[in-house]
Amino acid sequence: MNKDWKDEYEGHLELWDFTDKNNGKLLDRYAPLFNRCVIFETNEISYHGHPKPLKTPKGVSRKSLAAYYYTKTRNENEIAPEHNTIYVNTEGIFGQIKRFQSGVIAFLERIKILKSK
Repeated sequence: MNKDWKDEYEGHLELWDFTDKNNGKLLDRYAPLFNRCVIFETNEISYHGHPKPLKTPKGVSRKSLAAYYYTKTRNENEIAPEHNTIYVNTEGIFGQIKRFQSGVIAFLERIKILKSK
């Protein structure tokens, strides 16, 4: 969906392994190129995203499309307690700031949900 995407724009989809909670390992990264599709299972341990801020020129945006399907049942050991998105810091102090901001937003969203009930 992103014609003429340049590597220096960042925005790569990164897949991470956090088996060792203290040391994440980048498994792979994919530039959001035109006519590219990345398919993977999302579950409680499928850490993914684009943690680096975009470096696009004015007027250039990163476009993506996500589609999910859900199964009616799941193995008992794969079911996690209810939670919001879990952010993992891969960017040092800037990642800590991003994680804090995300936590504040999630908190405010939950307050809004509680008020509407």
